[in-house]
Amino acid sequence: MSLSDLHARVALRSNGAPGIYHCDRDWSWSPPPLPDYDFWLVLKGEGELRVNERAYSIHAGSCFILTPGTRVEGIQNPEKQLSVFFMHFDLLDQESGMAYAKSWNVPPPATTVYDLQLLQALCRYVIAQYEVINERGRFGFELAVWQLLQVIDDATHRQSYTHHDERIRKVIELIEQEYHRDWSVESMAAIAGMSRTHFTRRFKAETGSAPNAYLVHKRVSQATSLIRESGMTISQIAYGLGYSDVAFFNRQFKAVTGVTPGSLRHQS
Repeated sequence: MSLSDLHARVALRSNGAPGIYHCDRDWSWSPPPLPDYDFWLVLKGEGELRVNERAYSIHAGSCFILTPGTRVEGIQNPEKQLSVFFMHFDLLDQESGMAYAKSWNVPPPATTVYDLQLLQALCRYVIAQYEVINERGRFGFELAVWQLLQVIDDATHRQSYTHHDERIRKVIELIEQEYHRDWSVESMAAIAGMSRTHFTRRFKAETGSAPNAYLVHKRVSQATSLIRESGMTISQIAYGLGYSDVAFFNRQFKAVTGVTPGSLRHQS
């Protein structure tokens, strides 16, 4: 059953407040079999999650929709501690109000959403809407959750179509490790061993974004975290992410987020 068919047949009920958990250095996770559905979305860090005895390497963008009865165990790289969005929920048949028992196409474990800024924004919006105690908030909350499901479902189909192109994944991993590098589409294509045109087409099929747009969003996402969580100056952040012109960095940051780096720092 497709996600759109599921949306027409079920209501989604949250079992408690959604949230973002920042794992301590010695974190591990081994709960009893899950009693309900659980969004478990990695926003930051690296580690491993075992789902019904199968191990998955996890990193920022790894998405799991864990089903009732699932057995999970999790560990992290203590040098790259995890931040995870979580939300427990049930699916209820709209006609009977009982738990929805029919099968549906749950996105496979470790589906990767490469647009981290979109993923993080949706997770925060879900949390914000949950906290609005009125009819408008409840409506906004459910819409946000379904949109989050849609983003993960879209990533599933995109990755199925591209057959997990490891050449593209290698470039993505290098970008995530070396934001400061003087990247160009030509240099990315050379790493992947493709022509510029073929690389651009494959990269967009894999991630949903053109290479330059993806790089900008990754840098802005990292800058956002540094502005909020570090004592670095805006100039230090810009230079550290590969910008030689702070004014240009400010313009790109505002184009993506709608606010300047300085405004975000004052809000934090």
